Amino acid sequence: MIFKNFLSDARVWVYFASDFITEVVQNNISTDFISFSNQWESHNEKIQAELLFVDNNILLIGANSCVGGMCGRAIDAQVRFVEQLDLQYNLDFLNRNKIAYRKNNQLIVIPYSKLKEAINSKEIIDQTMVCNSLLQYNKDPIYEPISQSAFGELYFS
Repeated sequence: MIFKNFLSDARVWVYFASDFITEVVQNNISTDFISFSNQWESHNEKIQAELLFVDNNILLIGANSCVGGMCGRAIDAQVRFVEQLDLQYNLDFLNRNKIAYRKNNQLIVIPYSKLKEAINSKEIIDQTMVCNSLLQYNKDPIYEPISQSAFGELYFS
């Protein structure tokens, strides 16, 4: 489980920056998130929310389950919050045309256009751990072997 105090079906959004997020920026984002989450509601109920940084590039936002699920307006508010972070800190969180993978205990972010090249050069192999950019729930893994990811069938079948 990503967020230890949340239910397994709590919603989680994953964003990763192209560059390292400094400790100062992480602290600023955490402060911004407290302000945002204090006002974040779905169906007129306050959302129990948490924020987590992983490997200094990945931002995870968790929302514990609301009765009846989250309303679209609450989800949109979370996306607008991340858009504001993108503008304020120039982190490129909303650019979904990139992939993050682990190599020698480091997180490397490359554009999708370079993925085939990285696979052909064996920079990325079938067991290379990639950030699960499709994760949706607290029970989902943050990392998975690329062969088991959405890209696995394209490149490793």
